[in-house]
Amino acid sequence: MTATVHRLQVRPTSKPKSPKSLTLAEINAIPVPSTGNRVHYLTGAVVQGAEVPKGFGVRVTAAGNRSFVLSYRAGGKDRRLTVGEVGTWSVPDAVKEARRLRRQIDLGVDPLATRQPPPAPQGLRTVGDMIADYVAHGLTDLRRPDIPTDALTRLLAPEIGKIPLLELRRSHLMPALDRIEAAVRAGKRGSGKTTKARVLSYFSAAWTWEMKRNDDLPNIFVRGMATVKEPERPGGALPDEEIRRLWAAWDGPFGDVCKVLLLTGQRRAEVSGMRWDEIDTEGSLWTIPATRYKTGREHVVPLSEPVQAILQQQPRGAPTVFRTKRGAPISRGGYYKADTDKRLAQPIDWVIHDLRRTARSLMARLGIPQELAERVIGHTQDRLIATYDRHDYLAEKRAALDKLAGSILRIVAQRPRLESS
Repeated sequence: MTATVHRLQVRPTSKPKSPKSLTLAEINAIPVPSTGNRVHYLTGAVVQGAEVPKGFGVRVTAAGNRSFVLSYRAGGKDRRLTVGEVGTWSVPDAVKEARRLRRQIDLGVDPLATRQPPPAPQGLRTVGDMIADYVAHGLTDLRRPDIPTDALTRLLAPEIGKIPLLELRRSHLMPALDRIEAAVRAGKRGSGKTTKARVLSYFSAAWTWEMKRNDDLPNIFVRGMATVKEPERPGGALPDEEIRRLWAAWDGPFGDVCKVLLLTGQRRAEVSGMRWDEIDTEGSLWTIPATRYKTGREHVVPLSEPVQAILQQQPRGAPTVFRTKRGAPISRGGYYKADTDKRLAQPIDWVIHDLRRTARSLMARLGIPQELAERVIGHTQDRLIATYDRHDYLAEKRAALDKLAGSILRIVAQRPRLESS
């Protein structure tokens, strides 16, 4: 018997079109942000017939500078390295380098731990390029890299970012700092002189970081350039009348941060960066991890009922407890402090750190032992005491903070003196 063979007839179809390859023109068409810098990830883009590696993108600064970058995670942290400057590196070369780096990452190697940013031709490198590289590679070990990052990218880069690095002089830098000071003062966003001093300090650190990598870079900084220091309030503790007036003027998430600062005696960065996962399930104990605490050790703070009530009013859905109306974490709070000052009929000479000083002073006034008060606010203990006294003092600290909260609420409840408008 002869077998019959049936052949399937397949009609030819049109050949699928290959995806369009990413071009330099498309990268140069990415819009420039009004301030700071923005990373545009090129997920799904195709170069030489294959998709670009995961995390590959282009960082664009307000000064118009563009760099190829690769974002990844290593050691539980988000990392980002600069592959090279757009124009100095072609698109295929940048993607090829990013693929090589991605293979290292997939094998458990952190490229930033073993590699410095690739050098760019000095004639093309600008101040903006240096700032971008310093932000990406020089601030990785800081606990709060967002503070110098914001000052350098939002304030300074738009002023001098396009100047070639080797052509920058003090005659460029100091007028730029003067303009920053004037803009801050005009916008009433804080102390212009203090902001100017901080920006100068951050830029000096960035310049020193660059000098270690660039033999041709001169030192443009001289003694006396930084003549402004952040003023300290004499004594530091607020009188009861000023506590009442400030408490009434505090509003929104920033006002809640200030109230918690006063009720706990902790530092601004610790309270403004408070996370929900640092608070126990009962909401009565706050454990600040060593990575976020100034002394580098874990610190436990019992939460009084007024503090618990403030936390219960905060919206959930984000890792941090206190957030602005736009959903961003509250950082230094200069803008919000200025807004508080506007609501005062009569001005008060205060800085945010005064709230910690006031809490410590009130505990002394309440007769709380000095050693216990120091433990409450997290000051470093004497080495001998720290070695031999391992008691956690949780019950004692809770009693002290409850006593402090009661005193503050009594102060706030008193009738304030009338203010003249």
